[in-house]
Amino acid sequence: MGAWERLTKDPLSNDQTCHGIKGDLEFVTHKGATHRRRQYELSHRARIWFYVRDGSVLLIDVRTHHPNATK
Repeated sequence: MGAWERLTKDPLSNDQTCHGIKGDLEFVTHKGATHRRRQYELSHRARIWFYVRDGSVLLIDVRTHHPNATK
């Protein structure tokens, strides 16, 4: 299953490639509401950061490498 299929069908399940971010980056605030930040891991260490609001996936950041913030 690719990123598009996973994020549109089952973005909140946890496994090796899709899971919540922990620590200081665990939450994101948007328009006064706080949401749990999640990460989808692609091949070659690329990452998609997102959160889910009212059934919609909102992308925060897409990186072609492992983000330094989570090291």
